[in-house]
Amino acid sequence: MTPVSRATPSPLRARREDIPLLVAHFLDKYTPRSGKPIRDVSPEALGVLMSEPGNVRELENIIERSVVLATGPVIHLKDLPVDLVMDDRTSAGPPPRPQTLKEALRQIETHLILRVLENTAGTRSKRPSNSGSTATRSC
Repeated sequence: MTPVSRATPSPLRARREDIPLLVAHFLDKYTPRSGKPIRDVSPEALGVLMSEPGNVRELENIIERSVVLATGPVIHLKDLPVDLVMDDRTSAGPPPRPQTLKEALRQIETHLILRVLENTAGTRSKRPSNSGSTATRSC
């Protein structure tokens, strides 16, 4: 019998140079599914992703969520999960307050969407009834 060795992949923090390539791969994977013309990630957002990379699965989940939340062709800090951005900003002091009502509503909406996703573990069939939304889907 030939001994089998297990290869243990190193964490992303040990392979930070791979993060931009993985981000591009996950954008290519999730952008067509969303129907949005997302092409890139802003340098600031990429900096946050590289500061606390976690593992590949976590990075993939972050990109998938960011594609859903993005409103333009580039993923910005506002499109990243709030907890990730807050963790990165903690060392620099408190996060800036929203300057407009639109920004404040966007932050609240993002927070609520993320809570629903976390509470339902991303299960699509559970989302509408648990979200408290009064909107109905027409077939």
